[in-house]
Amino acid sequence: YRVLPLLFLGVLTLGVCQASPDVSPLLAWVTHRAPNSPQQAKVLYHQENAQAAIMDVLTKGWSGASPLVQGQHQASTIVLFLGSQLDTAALSRTSEQLGHIVERAQSSVVLPYALSLKEDILEDLRAAEIPLQAFGCEGQQSQEAVVSELQHELQGQQSTGDKHRVLVVCAAAPAVSPSGNALESELRFLASVQGQLEQQGSPSLVIYATQQPPALQSSSRRSVLSEGKGFGPYKECGQLCQTQVKWLQGILAFLFMAVAAGAGMTCLSMLDTPSRFEKPKEGGPAS
Repeated sequence: YRVLPLLFLGVLTLGVCQASPDVSPLLAWVTHRAPNSPQQAKVLYHQENAQAAIMDVLTKGWSGASPLVQGQHQASTIVLFLGSQLDTAALSRTSEQLGHIVERAQSSVVLPYALSLKEDILEDLRAAEIPLQAFGCEGQQSQEAVVSELQHELQGQQSTGDKHRVLVVCAAAPAVSPSGNALESELRFLASVQGQLEQQGSPSLVIYATQQPPALQSSSRRSVLSEGKGFGPYKECGQLCQTQVKWLQGILAFLFMAVAAGAGMTCLSMLDTPSRFEKPKEGGPAS
């Protein structure tokens, strides 16, 4: 019974360890790859706060310290694509669709383990007095309607010469997935937005972030580490993976010591020790 508190403490520690914040991929790329120019692509495995990284880009641009613009070519238009279906485990399954978009970019940055966005990202942008135009963020609109509004806005920017506004495209799940696979529908929506930006003529910075990621299963989260498809060598364990491994090693070592201590005390309690001892003789041998 003395081991029960130790086992309870180990289970409690395991629960706290698993209660980590949700993570989702954060991608950024600059459209319009120039001919005969080297493509710059980076994969950053450290955990980054997506909210802070995006706010830094939209408020400071390329003069800030956001990893989304480090090593990126400057662009005149910033498009924030707020999705809801892409999670870290889905990167290996969607590498073909996303790779087809990113491989045409001049430069790109991928953060597989970014802290997911909060629901009030638009309120934060408006509170910072960032001039922006939102598409599909209020009410339920179809993909075609949102893309049509975006096309009209881009054409207006070309005619007026105003190319420095921030465009926010919301890919709400009800609007982009009336039937079929929601993630595939969201990626098709992203491809349509990318097509409109490529027709604009000037480079644009596209930031793809997940606002409300689905619950991640432990098995799906580990599948991103398998060798094969994906944006970079996912067989290598990143910072988040290394932290989880260290916690798991500590928990396993603690449980092993607890079980060993419990087994030892149980064996000691089961040993039969003599209850009576022979009295020593009073007289000793004559010298």
